[in-house]
Amino acid sequence: VDWATVPTQTGATMYQEKGLTTLVTPISNGVNTEMFTPANKGEYLRKRFNLPKKPIVLYTGRINQEKNVDVLVKAIPSVIKEVDAHFLFCGSGGLKPEMMKLTQDLGVANHTTFIDFLDWADYPNIYTLADVFVMPAESELQSIVTLEAIATGVPPVVVNKGAVPELANSGNGLVFEPKDSNMLAANIISILSDNKLRNTMKEKSLQLSEQHSMRYVGAQYEEVYTKVLERYKNR
Repeated sequence: VDWATVPTQTGATMYQEKGLTTLVTPISNGVNTEMFTPANKGEYLRKRFNLPKKPIVLYTGRINQEKNVDVLVKAIPSVIKEVDAHFLFCGSGGLKPEMMKLTQDLGVANHTTFIDFLDWADYPNIYTLADVFVMPAESELQSIVTLEAIATGVPPVVVNKGAVPELANSGNGLVFEPKDSNMLAANIISILSDNKLRNTMKEKSLQLSEQHSMRYVGAQYEEVYTKVLERYKNR
């Protein structure tokens, strides 16, 4: 090939370290910023799932081994000692029953709600209920759900591994070390306890999401196509 694209700089660097010599440009998978927006209305979902009017920490996605959802569940006891928050898990997977049991074992089941994947018409609206979004998975090459969260203006708290820290490095979120539930809890508490910080992070998340909009991504692909065509003209 004459040119390669990878969703993140992390991914591009990884391939280059493995010996990729082809020219490569990081171009985001992108997010539909007209579909995922703070203007969405999610209060009907709060009523549908009987969610309390408390600060909500959201996780969306598969609940499987590679997603490390247990790291988030284990952070809940520390968070609720400081902030009366509620944790919403939106998704399905083989470890879901085990994670629900873990909340019971830790005595925090009353502070959690597990729901299945939503219909597409409802799904973008669930983010508007969240005050913090958490992504504990360590193997993400970008993380579409984190993109959806920042496009809705939700501050992300993400694991410091893989490519996902790129979506929390603009003053819009915080990172925690892999498997460190205590650090994760401290980050969640920091955001939920400081309205000014949370509002600043919301604004910066929205600003960052513009660099991942479909219009921006399309323009980047056009630039790559133009460069490839120029290379052929000069042969």
